[in-house]
Order: sequence, then C-alpha cells, then structure tokens
Amino acid sequence: MNSYEYPEVFIEGSGEEPYISVVGEYYLLSKKVVSEKFYGHIIYEDVVEKALNLEELVTTKSMVVVPRLSLNKDLDGIFISKDTPICIDEVIGHAAVIHVSEGNAVSVGDKLASVVTGKGDVRTYRASCSGVVILVIGYVWLKPEKYIVVTVGEEHVRRISIKGAA
Repeated sequence: MNSYEYPEVFIEGSGEEPYISVVGEYYLLSKKVVSEKFYGHIIYEDVVEKALNLEELVTTKSMVVVPRLSLNKDLDGIFISKDTPICIDEVIGHAAVIHVSEGNAVSVGDKLASVVTGKGDVRTYRASCSGVVILVIGYVWLKPEKYIVVTVGEEHVRRISIKGAA
C-alpha cells in the first residue's frame, strides 16, 4: 500500500462533525446536521466499539465508510446497514504490509497482507471469505502489530455518492 489514505467512518444517529445528512434521495456532507436521518463522524479506531459486534459478527449500527474524505467535493461512500453479517480476518506480525483497502472486492484465498514474524519469516494472510472490504483497522501501537480486516458480502454493500460541502 504505497499511498494509503485513511478512510473516515460515519455512524447513524451519533458522532461529531462533519455529518452526512440524508435529504430525500441525496447524501449531503456538512458541518451541521440538516435532516433527521444523519451519520456522524467517529474516530476510525472507535468503529469496533461503536458499530461492530465481533462476537456475533454483525454491524450494530448503520454506517457510511468514505475511503477518501475531502470537504469540498463530491465523494464516493460505502453504505452498510445495521445487522449486516461481517467477516473478520486478523493480521498479526512485527512488520505488516496490507494489500487491500476499503472498497476492494476480495475472494476466498486472495492475499490480504504480508507480515514478518518474530523469527524473521514472511507470512501471507489470505481472505477467509468473499465480499467487499469495508474496514482495515490497524492497532500499530501493539507489538506485534495487529490489523482487523472487515469484509461483508457484496449484496450487503451499497455504493453511494455524497455531495460535498459548499
């Protein structure tokens, strides 16, 4: 991942600015909530606590993942509903290179990451399920590093267009 850009996550009914408000059929990015149905920005690492149940493997809130956020232009987003089944792949190692990012389609057996183990060996992590990668959550402060790759079935993902703030 040469030029990895950290995505932003918005969860339904809570969070901070910026907000994504649903107005009719449109999604609008703004500094204020402009409709009853909205998604608020959360810190990326908080998505596990605030929107995922890793024991039951489902989303606990509807969310919008924006792979590349810019406040002044239209954006592409990934909408995932509450109670969507998720697939989790953990990647653990001393030096990890993640080969996927949010929005990528993967199939069972596709390469997710390469890591260097404590013994200096290189290990390849592969996808355990097919679908669309919605989150790559890195816990790089842990030693060894840990990443959680969250995938959902393609039928559970809706790609949306978000109008940028003026």
